[in-house]
Amino acid sequence: MGLPTWDRTRMNPINCDDILHEIFLRLPIKSVVRFKCVATKWNELISTPYFRSCYLSSVKYSPLGFFESLKVIRGDKIYYKDMPPLSFLPICEEGEDINSLSFLKDVGYLVGGVSNGFILCGWNPGRYVVCNPLTNQLFCLPKVRTRRYPMPTLGFSCEEADDNGLVRFKVIQATTTSHDVLTETTMFIDIFRSETSNWKQLVFPIATNFIMKPGQICIVIKGVFLWLDIDHNEYDIAAYNPNLSENQLWLLQRPGDPLKVMTTTFGESSDGLLVYATGDTYGFEIWVLRKKLSGYNFSSKIGRDEWVPRHTVNYQSISIEYPMMVRFSEISHDRCYFNKFPHMVAFHPQDSTILYLKFKHKILWYNVDTGKLELVYCHGNNDPNRNDMGLFPYFRAVWPMSLPPSTS
Repeated sequence: MGLPTWDRTRMNPINCDDILHEIFLRLPIKSVVRFKCVATKWNELISTPYFRSCYLSSVKYSPLGFFESLKVIRGDKIYYKDMPPLSFLPICEEGEDINSLSFLKDVGYLVGGVSNGFILCGWNPGRYVVCNPLTNQLFCLPKVRTRRYPMPTLGFSCEEADDNGLVRFKVIQATTTSHDVLTETTMFIDIFRSETSNWKQLVFPIATNFIMKPGQICIVIKGVFLWLDIDHNEYDIAAYNPNLSENQLWLLQRPGDPLKVMTTTFGESSDGLLVYATGDTYGFEIWVLRKKLSGYNFSSKIGRDEWVPRHTVNYQSISIEYPMMVRFSEISHDRCYFNKFPHMVAFHPQDSTILYLKFKHKILWYNVDTGKLELVYCHGNNDPNRNDMGLFPYFRAVWPMSLPPSTS
């Protein structure tokens, strides 16, 4: 009796694709990119947005280092002449490749945001460049006519690449002007989209008093731009997603006591919820929004009762566990000494239980679930000139992307 012949018609192509899908998910990105050239079928499967999304969510990554730049941006170039140039603090071997940023010497000293492997830098307002520090590729944005006073806030967001492998990004300048101390604010937004390669100006009212800090760098979480009110008004967080609406935003009440806040940051939980961390000279608290921002109407204001407390951390308990890294006796509890207590730098974009802290000349990694603290980077000495510098964690883009050709 002969061996049974293999009937190709019994093969389920969906099962074959599923098997290939699982195999590709387990490969390093360099191999995945090479396999796109093996067969048309493989190229089609790897190029689908679904596979790309699955791959990106399955890969765990760490920062290559931190860009160091001024915390607040200003318009007078004379202010910069004595400032140190843009610098990068590597924390791994791969980060050592970014040891020279000389190609940026003519575009300014400021980092306006870091997103998906790309950085926004330049002068504010109006002159910006997006670059890939690993390839030295640049995209010069056209200059924008803007309201010079108050100095606009700046935000930067890079999204997934299009079908041609070109990154899609947005740059936003925003200012607010209060007409009525209690009831109304006007929002002025200049938004640049790489798909259109031009600026669009938007003006719309906000039904509350909301004053942005001039020149601040706003935090961007998955395409949502977040601003804080500096006058401690009733609704003191504004969230803006131009992909959903260009002339509306969410207004939220900050949890906890806003008068005690001295350092803040935002993140995203594993289930896509907004995370807010607030700290003072004694420690910090972490809160999570009850549901996704998209689940709230733009017309409704989100109150404090929508925030759920997750963690409360005291610096004294950290100093007892790790006395060589954070000495509680060195932390000043006088609000005048703003730079003498730990500052929150950012959450890890994949894991909101990981928080990066800056304390004097040290950059620290802290796990809020386990209480584990690690030293990430040390300058070697506590240079007071670094107190006015902000830190921006830099992660390599997992999926290869290129900048579109510059139009200016």
